[in-house]
Amino acid sequence: MAYFRRYLNTLLFCTTFGFLPKLVAQSGVSAPTATIEFTVFASKPLTDVFFLPALGEQPLKLSFYSQSKSKIYSYKGQAQLRFFRPTTLVNQNRLSTEPPAVDLLATFSIPNGAKNLTLFFFDNATTNAGDSLPYIIYGVDDSAERLPRGHFNILNASGRIYTADMGNNRQESIGLGLSGPFAATSYTKLRLATQIGGDWFLSGSREFNFDVNTRGTLVFFPPEETGGISPNIRQLFEDLPSADKE
Repeated sequence: MAYFRRYLNTLLFCTTFGFLPKLVAQSGVSAPTATIEFTVFASKPLTDVFFLPALGEQPLKLSFYSQSKSKIYSYKGQAQLRFFRPTTLVNQNRLSTEPPAVDLLATFSIPNGAKNLTLFFFDNATTNAGDSLPYIIYGVDDSAERLPRGHFNILNASGRIYTADMGNNRQESIGLGLSGPFAATSYTKLRLATQIGGDWFLSGSREFNFDVNTRGTLVFFPPEETGGISPNIRQLFEDLPSADKE
């Protein structure tokens, strides 16, 4: 899992995400703005996570679910979306002219042009007191162009690389991070294997039915057992209206 954290931190730094704060810090330069809709998900539902939907509005609390993505939230503001927990005790004693005090939990820099995202929250295993934020966010583009109906992708945050047998003599390598879209059949049984010390070991499976109007993401979280090799898989699929009804 630590390897995935390093991978994810490097990915975020090397994309435009990591450079936004530096670009907007120059005197006289307006901060980039964005308007998006997004859902959220975590391996375990998080509590007391808020964001500011727009300038001048009240903070809105996110609702996380254990087996599905959240409802859709709307955001309009700076391109760096901030998630926080209000510091109640400090806020009770602050002056009315002072901004509310918050505990910053995570930030996400919205890519240019993004309109629909799912934001996956991961515990930041490298957190040190006063050194980094509690959560790392991986954003996945939910647009039909990136993930068309009849397809699924895999977000591998398990810390291990797998080979997936998808049936019909079809094998795919599942690296860390987000895969490309895979065309699904009406019934798919995913058999996973991982390599340890030169030997291959079976490491879990997943069965699911898929309609031509279904699409979604399989998320590989770290194994639940210490030293385990089978990822904790979450299935986040949705059924879209048939194309002739849109």
